[in-house]
Amino acid sequence: MSAHSPDGYLALLRMRGQRTLLVEGRADRDFCRRLVAELSRTRRLGTGRILIDMADNVRGGGCPAGARERVEYVHSRTRGRGYAFAGLVDREYRRFRLHPDVVDEIGGHLVLDDSLFWTRGHSVENYLMTPGAALAFIRVWLPRLMTASLEEEVSAVFEDVMTWTASVCISLHEHGVLGRASGAVTPAMWIEVKQRSVRFDTPQFTQVLMARGVTIETAESIRTRAEAARLAMDSARGSVESRWLAHGSVGTEFMWAGIAAIGIGLGAEPNEIEAVATGHIETKARVAADDWVNRHLPGGLPADRSEVPRELIAWLCR
Repeated sequence: MSAHSPDGYLALLRMRGQRTLLVEGRADRDFCRRLVAELSRTRRLGTGRILIDMADNVRGGGCPAGARERVEYVHSRTRGRGYAFAGLVDREYRRFRLHPDVVDEIGGHLVLDDSLFWTRGHSVENYLMTPGAALAFIRVWLPRLMTASLEEEVSAVFEDVMTWTASVCISLHEHGVLGRASGAVTPAMWIEVKQRSVRFDTPQFTQVLMARGVTIETAESIRTRAEAARLAMDSARGSVESRWLAHGSVGTEFMWAGIAAIGIGLGAEPNEIEAVATGHIETKARVAADDWVNRHLPGGLPADRSEVPRELIAWLCR
């Protein structure tokens, strides 16, 4: 669909006979399409099609530049005016208290005005950061790696991987350098990978950031803050699930690099390590979405409000 001004997009919504869900980007759209397909397959979807648009479909005319802000802006223009419309936005780090303790002030899914839905964690990608999703991809696309040892190791260290991932992401966020971290992590940065234990090499990682223009002082501050955040995350285990605090795209890179490091310890070939760490990005997301749907949408309206965007699904099922 071509881009419209906010006024033009509102006119389009008025003309449509279907309900519209506006999301930020492609990952959000693809995940929601998978939800809609499953709800349709199991005959739970409400009458009529659900159209899913992206924020790039709305531009100019005083519209904010950021994708999340655009979705929120359109929602503010439709609220209480009879539009068959809803928006889904990334929570990002809103309503997470990050220091001195890590506290999730929501502990579930936030809904504003019955039609603006926040993701449970930082982004849609956080739903897909699970050991089951990672193993589902390996089982289909790299079956030689799919041994009992790999399954046991991934299950054993996954929470440690996600705790380190969330901790580094928190530090990068607070220092305003998340953009420079994209593509920076490698499997070699996950060290001391052994049964039920893994550690992230923050000094090696910050060396890469310095090569990308981060100052020595900032790099040292990032390292110190990440390690402090990890201790806070360890203390919060049981009350805060670490994967919700990982940045969506950067956190996904960290997670797959950590799983690839496990493969190194089990004798995987270099091409297999590369495939796990950085390959098949869209396929991984599709497999993960399938795994999530199969686990959480088997039938009826899901009861797990912590994991499942129950109110969004209820809106889709109207």
